[in-house]
This record gives sequence, structure tokens and C-alpha cells, in this order.
Amino acid sequence: MDDDRLERTQRRCGERLTRRDLLRMAAGGAGALALAPALGARPARAGAAPSGRLTVGMGSIAPTLDPHRLVAAPATIPYYAMFDPLVTVKVTDPTVLEPALATSWRNVNDTTWEFRLRSGVRFHNGDGFSARDVKFTIERALNPDNKLPIRTRVASVKTVETPDAMTVRIITLEPDPILPKRLSTLFIVPADYVAKAGAAGFEAKPVGTGAFQFKAFARGTAITLAAGPNSWRGAPKVAEVIIRNMPEPGVRVAALKTGEVDLIDGVPPDQAADLQRGGFAVSSAVRGAVFMYELGSILGLTPFKDKKVRQAVNYAIDKEALVKEIMRGYGRPAQGQLVGSDAFGFAPNVPAYPYDPNKARQLLAEAMYPNGFDTVISTTQGANPNDKEITEAVVGYLQRVGVRAKIEILQFAVFAQKFYDDKGGRGAMFAWAPAYYQVMDADFALNWFDSSRPEKRYNNPEFDRLYRASRTEMNPQRRLQQLQQAAAVLREDPPAMFVLQPANVYAASRRVQGFTARPDVIITFDSIAKT
Repeated sequence: MDDDRLERTQRRCGERLTRRDLLRMAAGGAGALALAPALGARPARAGAAPSGRLTVGMGSIAPTLDPHRLVAAPATIPYYAMFDPLVTVKVTDPTVLEPALATSWRNVNDTTWEFRLRSGVRFHNGDGFSARDVKFTIERALNPDNKLPIRTRVASVKTVETPDAMTVRIITLEPDPILPKRLSTLFIVPADYVAKAGAAGFEAKPVGTGAFQFKAFARGTAITLAAGPNSWRGAPKVAEVIIRNMPEPGVRVAALKTGEVDLIDGVPPDQAADLQRGGFAVSSAVRGAVFMYELGSILGLTPFKDKKVRQAVNYAIDKEALVKEIMRGYGRPAQGQLVGSDAFGFAPNVPAYPYDPNKARQLLAEAMYPNGFDTVISTTQGANPNDKEITEAVVGYLQRVGVRAKIEILQFAVFAQKFYDDKGGRGAMFAWAPAYYQVMDADFALNWFDSSRPEKRYNNPEFDRLYRASRTEMNPQRRLQQLQQAAAVLREDPPAMFVLQPANVYAASRRVQGFTARPDVIITFDSIAKT
């Protein structure tokens, strides 16, 4: 994949807003094989036993410890500590897969993938790991009676064969070029234990092969993990990890300052500098997701039916100023597409929409809205970094080109209901961030805009043709070209207002060593020590 970044050559036209303007808006309410260990883990020093307790304050934690019942990160962070997939995606190069419970894999033919498994691995309860567990896991995920959200990640699988105890063959319904990537999000569970304990028993006391094992779970409050015995990933450095649910950013920051917790996520950008001055280590990684406003393009009664209107609102927003002033530099402007340059499928020749309010007014006039129009812009508060504050600033930009938007703040439960609404319940402008982590592949973001989806988000036959072709194209270069061509279609006929890629911002005490922020929002506890 060509990893060259798109040059930032956008023309910054007149009527640029000052920082004071922005803050006023925000306050106004209007098959190659790798040999590295998975998950960034490194074996501990010989003779160094895990020691100490790491306490992490997070904005949300997993509501279940069954790794197949939730696919949303960062709530899945404990899954990566307790369980392993067959392979992992290298976060610094999404074209590279790294071994985990599988040591090698190959295409037998276009619809058959063969995986050779790691020998000597044991689950936390002592059960040995084998091909039988992989077959059981995939079939558990596929069983519609289980109603597991992970099913969509392996929906292309037809059957699973186990030629021997250390070999798995997965046969797909049609060619699936990224099945190994999809499997990087499916955690392997022990067949005998789950069958005996049942779904409820396994959820109450999960068992995996990871470097950490289950210790305690207070639903909605905290998850406690203990260093596991003899992990193939190597011994972790801390003996215990406590992940605490702390939804309020101010509470997390205060807890870090008092020493109640050692590491926090979701640091408010405007507090990062203060924490650094206080001696805390602040780090960040741009998230593998684009924060955007889905536009009601297939809802015939809205102005957004006209693509000129959708283009106009993209020209109306100064994305670079939003990153600089609202996000305090923690993030980067969206590049006129649903992924960033860190994803396979990024199109470097698809330009960003520059800030050009005059062009926005021109397009609105051509669409027969010379005086603008009234609309509603729906957003969450806290589901994405500074989502409410960004929306308030966006409303100010839209006002300047004649689009009068009223903000609707959605509680997360209401947001989730509207998100899957198949009758246009999301309305005209709906804020969310389609993620392409943990696989760092454009497929995971583009799939939401296929016209066959029940949520009815978008309908463009040319996009459908290109995207659907990419889903069965086994040649990586041709698949890359198809994804990039699909991105060009979405830029010309935008289903959304592309805004920015937010950064995950973390802060840690001086005693925390070895923490690395990642674009897939995973925290690799294996490598973290506490002095």
C-alpha cells in the first residue's frame, strides 16, 4: 500500500474563524507471514515475577466478559488481556498480519484458508488448546440461536474442518480476501469449558489463553485481572490490573492527580497541558475512525437529497481549525473519505474538502437554497472525544453559509436505537465515527454505506459495484484499487460531512512504564510495569 500522506494543500478561503469565534460557538449551545509475538507483548526478564497493581480509569468498560457478545472498543480492552485470536493486525502496517494462536496460514484456494496452530498453549483452567477449540469458537459465533454480535465478522464462513489437532481449514461461502483480518477480532474460547459451564457460566467466569486471567467483575463498576500462569505471550510485568468505570472526565483526572488510579483514557484536550506540567505523562494516538455527520441523502424530504447540498456543508467547515482549537491538536482533519492514511484502502489522490464558505454558498444557491434552510444536527456527548463541542462549533460554521442547525443531544441508549433505525430515524445530520480498527482496513468503515444494509444509509450503484467487488477480490493490489475508487465515489457524492480523526489521549503517573497509545484503542497491559 502507498503510505504517502496526502499533501495538505487545501486553500483556506476568507471568513476564517478565530479561536475566540470557535470557543464562543462551543459555549453557545446553538498471505505473508510475520514472526513477532501478538499484541506487542514481550516476554518478561528471566526470573522477574509479575508484581504490583495497575489501576486504570476509563470512560467506559465492557458490560460483559464474554468476548463474543461485544464488538465495540475500547470496551473490549479486557478481552485482549484475557484471550487471543488466531492472528493480529500490525497497527503500524495494516498490510501485515502477525501470529497469535496461529503460527502460519495460507490460501489453499480462493475459498479455503488453512491455519497451523501454536503448540503447547493452555487455557487458564488447564485445558490444552487445539483445533477443536477454534472450530467450536467459530461455530458458536455463527450459530444464529446464540445471537452474538461477533457473527457479522465471520458471516462469510461456510464450514470449519480440523484435519488434525493443530490444523484448521476454514471454507468460506465465496472468496473472502480479509478473513484472517476478520479473525483477528474473534477470540478463541475453550470448547469443553464453555460447553460444560454454559453461556451464563462462561460469562460469569471467563477462561482464555491470554497473559491475564479473570479475577473479579463488578458489572458497571470494575474489572479485575490477575497475571496468568505460563502464557505463551510471556509473563506480564504487573501482577494485577483493575479497570474502573469512570464516565466523567473530570473524575478521572482528579483520581489520577490523587493517585487513586495510575492511568486514564479520554483526557480532555484542554487539560492535557496542565497534567503535563503536573508531572504526568500525556500520550496520544490518532484513532482509526473518522468523526463525521451522516447526511440524510436517501431521505427524499430533506435538502440532503441533493448532492450539491452535501458537498456544500463539507466546504462550510474549517476542519483544521477544529483540530487546532477544539481538539488542541489531538487529531487530524478528515481527508474527504472514511479512513485515514493509516488504513489499507486509503486513497491519497482523493482530496480533502477545503474550507471554502463562498463555494458552499454557491452550491446551496445552485441547489435552490440561496437563503439556506433549517435542519437538526444530532450528536452524543462523550461517545467521541469532544463530540458536543465540535458540533457546537460546526453549527456556527453552518450558520455562516445560511444553514440554521438546531442541536439534538442524544443519550447513548437513544443513539443506539436510532443508529440501527431502518426508517430514517437518524434524521438529517447524525454524528458518529465509523471505525476501521482493529483491522485498520477500509472495509470495516465502507460496509456501513452499502445500499443493501437494513439501516438505509446510502444508495449509490457505482459505490456498491466497487465495494462489493473488493469484498471478494483476492489480489491485494486490485482490491486496493477498488477500495480507492469507492472512496473517490464517496467524495464526489458524499454520504456524510467528513470532519476529523480524533485522538485517544491518555495520562499516566510517573510510576507507569511501558504504556503505548495505539490507533486501535487497545491497551497492551502485557508490556506495562509499575515502579
